Amino acid sequence: MLGAGLRWYQIGQHSFWFDEALSSLIANLTTSEIIANVAASDHPPGYYLLLHAWLTVGQSETAIRSLSALFSLATIPLLYGLTRWLFNSGAASLVGLIAAISPFQIYYAQESRTYSIVIFLTTALIWIFMVNVKRSNSWLTWGGYVLIVVLALHFHYFIAFVVISLHLWLLLSSVNVIKLRIFQTCNHLSKGVGFDRLNQRTNLMTVVKNSGRLPARQLLLADMLIALLFIPQSSQAISRTTAYLTTVSWQSSPHLLSPLITLYYLLFVHRTPWPQLMVSIGLFLLLLILALILWEGHRRYDESQKQSERALWLILVVPMAIVMLISWLIRPIYLDRSFAIASPALMTLLAWGTVAAPRRSPTPYFMVGLMLTMLITLSAHYLTPDPAKPPLREAAHIIATEFAPNDVSLHLQNASYIPALWYTPDIPHQQIDVSGAFFTSPEAQYALGGQVVEWQTALIDADRLWLTVMLGYMDDEQKAIKQEIESTYSLIRVIEFEQTKLYLYDLKE
Repeated sequence: MLGAGLRWYQIGQHSFWFDEALSSLIANLTTSEIIANVAASDHPPGYYLLLHAWLTVGQSETAIRSLSALFSLATIPLLYGLTRWLFNSGAASLVGLIAAISPFQIYYAQESRTYSIVIFLTTALIWIFMVNVKRSNSWLTWGGYVLIVVLALHFHYFIAFVVISLHLWLLLSSVNVIKLRIFQTCNHLSKGVGFDRLNQRTNLMTVVKNSGRLPARQLLLADMLIALLFIPQSSQAISRTTAYLTTVSWQSSPHLLSPLITLYYLLFVHRTPWPQLMVSIGLFLLLLILALILWEGHRRYDESQKQSERALWLILVVPMAIVMLISWLIRPIYLDRSFAIASPALMTLLAWGTVAAPRRSPTPYFMVGLMLTMLITLSAHYLTPDPAKPPLREAAHIIATEFAPNDVSLHLQNASYIPALWYTPDIPHQQIDVSGAFFTSPEAQYALGGQVVEWQTALIDADRLWLTVMLGYMDDEQKAIKQEIESTYSLIRVIEFEQTKLYLYDLKE
């Protein structure tokens, strides 16, 4: 109930920003166009297809974002069940509370993007994989693993890093079991039990063969089936990934401390009151708790729980390590929100480490402080404007209300143009053809109903110009165009919003 209230409260307050408007525009295409990826999205088509069906519910911000909120809400009991199955009910209750109030979970529950669905699917993936390895190992549960992985890969390609982490965990576990069994056997033999060398060798080979009875054959067959089922999407995945890795990056290259910031982001997201103070407190408490969990984990006696902890640590660390290497060697692709795949592991680790802390450990007290910090941070989500989501809805509606037959609406950046196409499709908005202004290709914009024009040509025979400018996206070429328009034509009025300005020019003077 707490999670539901926090996720739907003010869910439609903010305008769609570029990514959300792009999602909605793509979802409005036909099913065949979405599958063919005519909009040249770098994400797989799963979310757009699901949103395409969901748009029948409604096309307001509240209706569209409710799809994400539903999956985010469903993650709470799913994460509770996973944690209870791996550890105990105390840790499960705490992880449910963390998931209910985490600003990161709530922020992406109120955004029409794929991340809340990815978090849900990652939680399900971890659970079904653990069930197969630890308990069931039936063909039915392995079929569930195949289905979840294939489905998840159609929502975000980074799911592959979770699969790699789980495979690495299983490999390390098998090596540890083999080493333990060999050590025990050698220790037993060294005490004088009467085996000759042949018997000793046979005994050791039996240990290696039967150690842990890990499901290598089932896992191999499941992975082969996943690869087979993913073939229809593989060509698009390879082509988009290749295109993405060979273009100039708008992202900055990560540094060695980037994972620490990412860990903070996976709980608190980017919005906070008194940023310097609250970020410092939140990051300090989080890193301190994780360090204590790592230290105290070595002293736990239940080997099954220790194995589960190791799996969660690998899911948390391995994806960041892989993406950092790609970013350093090929092209920067490190983006904090892409590691939503690791958030279930982070929340489960925090909950279990707090509940399992030994007596006199300060971990529970630090956890209380961390959750209070989350609640304070959460207040910024509801009480302050979101700098990432300026009121583009209001700007587009002003243009639509006052638009005259001989008016022209131009946008200097994709950031305002794509939302304008969504909010006021009846207005002939146009994107100025200027380098550095595009997050999507001109061809993709044509597929979404947009136009890319030379600004001088667009003003021929027009009476008035509506120019929408996103202040944080201005480069030198865009500034030069704006200055030329300003020096050539008479300015009628300026309407200012957060991060956005709307200019109206008289082209006849």
